[in-house]
Amino acid sequence: MFTTDAAENNHLTVMPVICVGLGGTGRDVLVRIRQNIIEEFGSLAELPIISFVQIDTDRGGPIPSYRGQSIEFTPAEEVHIRVSLNEVNEFKQNYERRKKNTYVQNPDDHILEWFPDQLIRNLSAIEQGAGAVRAVGRFALFKNYNQVVTALNLAHGRVAGANTSALIARGIEVMPGLRVFVAGSLCGGTGSGMFLDIGYILRRLFAATVPNFETYGYFVVSPDLYGGNDVVKANCYAALKELDYYTRKGTIFDAQYPGERRLEESRSPYDYTYLMSNATPGGTFIIPPTDANAKGKITNTIAQKICLFLSSSATAAAAISARDNLRAIDATEEYDRHPRPNRQRYMTTGLASIYFPQDKINLLAGNQIKIQVLQFWKNGLGQAPSNSQMQQFYTSQFDWGTDDLGQLLKQRLEKVPVQGGTVSSNLEGWRNSQYSQIGAAQSRGQQDMLKTQFPQNAMALLNYVRPADNSKERGVWLTPIVEQTSDVTNDIKARSVER
Repeated sequence: MFTTDAAENNHLTVMPVICVGLGGTGRDVLVRIRQNIIEEFGSLAELPIISFVQIDTDRGGPIPSYRGQSIEFTPAEEVHIRVSLNEVNEFKQNYERRKKNTYVQNPDDHILEWFPDQLIRNLSAIEQGAGAVRAVGRFALFKNYNQVVTALNLAHGRVAGANTSALIARGIEVMPGLRVFVAGSLCGGTGSGMFLDIGYILRRLFAATVPNFETYGYFVVSPDLYGGNDVVKANCYAALKELDYYTRKGTIFDAQYPGERRLEESRSPYDYTYLMSNATPGGTFIIPPTDANAKGKITNTIAQKICLFLSSSATAAAAISARDNLRAIDATEEYDRHPRPNRQRYMTTGLASIYFPQDKINLLAGNQIKIQVLQFWKNGLGQAPSNSQMQQFYTSQFDWGTDDLGQLLKQRLEKVPVQGGTVSSNLEGWRNSQYSQIGAAQSRGQQDMLKTQFPQNAMALLNYVRPADNSKERGVWLTPIVEQTSDVTNDIKARSVER
């Protein structure tokens, strides 16, 4: 996304981006990124160099609109990797054929070579999630491989061919290349089952043909946020073991995807991997699992981290600096000094920024106004402009210091006709009307109705008596006075000279 070019004095540049969500956690991250884009740019269309691909075994529910705009995924952005009951039964039949004769070519050989035998019997249609089983999530990916590859290629096509004239007009330089951010959880079945494959599929699709290609993985490793049972703990542990294995030098990731030549890759699945947790290594909870919105907070952290590249060149530079430091450490000291040496290729992140929650502040400000209006009525009508206040306002404009001139101006202004009366009589009539309504409100329902009606009446009164320099904004009761002020002033001055 946005980067900092020090040679250009913090010149703002942008690189095409694909955000990939795996499972429900990835979906939540992508939704929050889309919300942040609307906050920063006004609409998703204003940032055409970012595209989305949501991959899930569960279709998920509708996504509420945000600030009046739809943020639902389009059909091209969403891949529901479902497997029908017929496909599952056919897979079971192919499994039985393979057991009888392993030398006969089987259309599901590329899956059966790794799918656990003990899961075959109870395998059923995959429509609403992977049931927290990693192998089932990977199975669904293999069965929908072509749809996933098509969605990723289309996503790249959208950003590569995007009309960037609006960004250039803002002074933002569009750089060649592609960054892919993959987000999900390693605790469930969908994300944990396919996150390695997605990383290697992305390498196969773009690494050889797209310049400056980089992949970033953001994965939640907090089983407590997903029930904390043995299954999700085992999923997370197994996923981390596999990630660590394929990140080590000398290992080969080997997979046969349908319709493709066999993939053998010695590189790590992602260039940069962030492991996200709700607790410190010492066991201190930053986000307690008892927090009802714990998962929402950690997915928001991931989304905000990704969006830092969109909101500030300085923070993007800091993130890139941390990334480059990791690369330098890995180049000079490949393994740490643990008794069982580990690759130093993982990072984590948190948020330390001031966030302006506009919607909450608007709500708070609205409530404060309501309180002030109620306080206004509780304390009476002393805030309405009185005759003496009006006199002081207008006499101060002409720096008249004598009581006689001020009194004369007051008398003259009080007689200026305004909508069938004078300002003083109109204010008095308005005041009496309000007290009449208060006196007539006997029941609780009528009194509650006044709480709603009185703020509206106060706003209406403000339209009559609002001071302003121009007639468009000035209250209509004050306009005749202002229009006659010059003539009245000249007349008073002339009479003063005569005296």
